[in-house]
Amino acid sequence: MVALERPGGELLGTRRFSRSAACDDLAAAVAVSLAVWLSDVHPAYSTAQLAPLARLPTPAADLQVAAPPPPPRAGAAWGAGLALGLGSALDTPAAVADGMATGWLRLGDSRNALRAEAEVLSRRELTLPGGKGEWRRWILGLGLERALSAGAGGLDRGWLRGFATARLAWLDLDGVGFAVNHSSRVLDPGASAGLRAVWKRGRWASWVEVALSLWPIRHDAVVASASPEAEALPVLDAFLRVGAGWGAAR
Repeated sequence: MVALERPGGELLGTRRFSRSAACDDLAAAVAVSLAVWLSDVHPAYSTAQLAPLARLPTPAADLQVAAPPPPPRAGAAWGAGLALGLGSALDTPAAVADGMATGWLRLGDSRNALRAEAEVLSRRELTLPGGKGEWRRWILGLGLERALSAGAGGLDRGWLRGFATARLAWLDLDGVGFAVNHSSRVLDPGASAGLRAVWKRGRWASWVEVALSLWPIRHDAVVASASPEAEALPVLDAFLRVGAGWGAAR
């Protein structure tokens, strides 16, 4: 119930409202009633002379304040794409091209995403006495990618990301041009790290990334002869890649 009185205590009006009404609806109804009362008051009584609106106490049992619902939690977001790159070994300069398929999985609102890679390198040559060695790596990688720039919310997780992955390669080495050619196949563990700059276009995105790959285990191409000679395979590669994919900006 609300009541409006003159400064002298004379009651101008009262009105009862249902306690079952929603708070916003009840507040609007009270405001309308007060406006009607004020419009009916004689001009001799200015609004400044009217006493403040008196509100009768409401039992605590009737007060129910609904807490706002928690914000919805972001679900998992994923993306995938393809990239082509050019690179070179840094310890023993040798140009190489590569193709890479990459996938990402991010949980909730985290700025970190799981990054999975599948890469194949073009064949490289190593000049040896009496022939040459041709070799390449087939690579799988798994690691993390993190947004380094602040995102705008939603699917935007920043345009600049850093990544690091653990890698396992199938190293394929063949002798070519020798009287007897030999081949070698071996598993080769390594690691990679780099930066990726992303341009988003709706659900699609393109990107440029630079990366370094390290293969810490030494592998030699050996020429078996009376005086055996060996050449070490490069262990540090640098790449520049350009890619595009669906959801790759997530």
